[in-house]
Amino acid sequence: MRIKSNLGLFCLAIAIILTVTIQFSCTEDNPQELEKQQQDNQSNQDSIVNPPLQDSIVNPPLQDSIVNPPVPDKTMTIAAYLEACSVDYGIADFIYILKHSDMWDALSQDSGFTCFVLHNEAVRHMLDYLQHNKSVETLSDSECSIIAKRHLVRDIILLSSLKEDDGDFNWNNLLGEPIPPLTIEYDTLCYFDPTDIQIRSRFRFGNSIVISADDTVSNGMLQFIDKAFPDPTD
Repeated sequence: MRIKSNLGLFCLAIAIILTVTIQFSCTEDNPQELEKQQQDNQSNQDSIVNPPLQDSIVNPPLQDSIVNPPVPDKTMTIAAYLEACSVDYGIADFIYILKHSDMWDALSQDSGFTCFVLHNEAVRHMLDYLQHNKSVETLSDSECSIIAKRHLVRDIILLSSLKEDDGDFNWNNLLGEPIPPLTIEYDTLCYFDPTDIQIRSRFRFGNSIVISADDTVSNGMLQFIDKAFPDPTD
């Protein structure tokens, strides 16, 4: 019984081997069938869609070249010079006042002005006194015009040419108000050499001290002060 079973398995194995051999032989003998199989394989490979190539990387456009503000130049007008010095001198608030007054165009074109320039701290101190919440944006255009004209004189005031014995110094601003009286203070400076004594003059208009004097520009003169001129009627 066992011999018959083994014989059956042996015969089955021989049949499988013969079947495979016959199929391979037929394929070899039939080149058309072989070519067809190769074409089918190639067709299957072509059906695979490769992902598209990425577009070439587009570099972001170069930023526009940074436009630097103009360098302060004595040939500039009062308006142009102040605007060029706005950040370095800390006078942006005063420039805002001038631009929202009716004097900005005149400072850009006309000649013969002396402008008493306020630093930002001086403007904020003035606004605090006027109860404007320390912001120039709270000022109306008419208020800006009053403040601007209070700090403008239609004359060239060259402080370095003045001496105390020249007499009274009287000027009116563009509102027709007298600007605070000028006094000249003198300091004696002595450095390492006791024989090298220098005298420094300080200019004061009322309570406003001139902290930078006689900046000459094309259409006038600039005097930088540490406090705003008061309303003489207040």
